[in-house]
Amino acid sequence: MGWMMEQPNKLRISGSLLARNTLLNLIGQAVPLSVGVVTSPFIVRGLGTEHLGLSPLCGTGARFKTWPRSRVWTG
Repeated sequence: MGWMMEQPNKLRISGSLLARNTLLNLIGQAVPLSVGVVTSPFIVRGLGTEHLGLSPLCGTGARFKTWPRSRVWTG
């Protein structure tokens, strides 16, 4: 336990670490967006316009069901 008291708990963020994490976050946002843009015409054609309106409602319901278990809201 003594070794833990000797080392201060400081957060060190280097420029390269920040750049790497920023790039990974941008890629993580861009990949689903590009997949959605590319596949949406096929989904509209396959489902039809009537069923396409039901798709966002189902997605919202699925997200609402898992919302209380989210780590963001459990503090």
